Amino acid sequence: MAKKLNISAVVCDVRNVREETLAGYESISVKSVLLLTTARASALLAAHGAGLNVVNTVTLPEDSGVQPRVINGSHTLRAGNGAENPQYLIVNGELTVAPDAAPALKNIVGAVVNGELLGPESLIGAIPNLQVNGETTAYPDGATPMWEATAMLDASFPLRATASWYWAAKRFVLVDPALAAQAAAMAARPMRFTAPRAILAASLVPTLAPLFDADCDLTVVPDGTAFIDDDLTLTPARLRRWGPRLYVTGDLDLMKADAALLGQLESLTVEGDVLLPEGSLDAYVELDPRCDGEVIPVRGHLLEGRGNVTVDAALLGSMPGGATLVNCAEVIIDPALAPETLAEALRLYGCASVHCAPEQLSAVQRIAEDTGDLTPDAAAALAKAQKDGGDDGESVLDTLTWYGDPDAVRIQAVQYTM
Repeated sequence: MAKKLNISAVVCDVRNVREETLAGYESISVKSVLLLTTARASALLAAHGAGLNVVNTVTLPEDSGVQPRVINGSHTLRAGNGAENPQYLIVNGELTVAPDAAPALKNIVGAVVNGELLGPESLIGAIPNLQVNGETTAYPDGATPMWEATAMLDASFPLRATASWYWAAKRFVLVDPALAAQAAAMAARPMRFTAPRAILAASLVPTLAPLFDADCDLTVVPDGTAFIDDDLTLTPARLRRWGPRLYVTGDLDLMKADAALLGQLESLTVEGDVLLPEGSLDAYVELDPRCDGEVIPVRGHLLEGRGNVTVDAALLGSMPGGATLVNCAEVIIDPALAPETLAEALRLYGCASVHCAPEQLSAVQRIAEDTGDLTPDAAAALAKAQKDGGDDGESVLDTLTWYGDPDAVRIQAVQYTM
């Protein structure tokens, strides 16, 4: 008889587990996102020393009749698609609660959402035993949600609008020049807009700004501004496409933009970071831009987002003009490098962990910004990195032993009932 029982399931229902079943094993392990149990079943598991690694445990009354329902992917709760019997809902994806979903919630005794949850405030608050492993977005009752977090309104919006109150999770953007012809009609309806932020072209402000809630963070941009809801690498072709007035919500990469290209820009707003060659910094500053993130001047070659980087003479020798490391996880600086070489040839921005020699510490402090952990232990870090480069044979052997254990019953399932 097997001595070990190892269960791995998204939903594990132990409400009807029996004493004789548990008595057949010397050890029991349960890994589950959701464990459905009763007071009696929990006492039995504890008495047999069962190891439980469970994200969420729901204890139900005996004979409650609750059934788990697992949905993989996006799902919308609305009138007409509720369950006839009590159920516990597990959604591995986005769950949207429609404004008419109250009848569909009547038989839900709890829910786990492994993703985003979106719905009216009152209905989301009505879901019992709710656990959301992701973002919860609740909009005001009575408002009509714009399903995109950033709602960009064009001239056709007033012609298609069927409600008078609209809500967006992140912001409204009204920069389309054609909206000017519809602005008076929008104000006359009147329309109302609720969002944390709004971006309006300057000519629309007198007519449309009063339609936004008083606590909305309103940003005014010049007419003709192009709104780019993403990162942007600026090139001559993209400047021709977007024009000289830019609003960028992500990071702006100016590594391919020389001073002449920057001179063509008229206005610039960047919510993320700006990356640019060190020689273009003066031209950038002359723009008088708005940057909510960091401005990172790059000296020489750029290494960005690397896991582990060892900076030694070979690396710097392959990069004439120097090297700039941005957002790298771990940087080890060879103790053989002279401090004056580092000061001239290396720049560090946003690197999580930097190791250097004690005599290099002062120079590294001058060239490093937003460093999470700067320690003078480069020799030990190099030795550890070389040691960790080998295969971890022991962990592989352990895994094979676990899988091939003849005394273990291993159960893997989306839904398992003991």
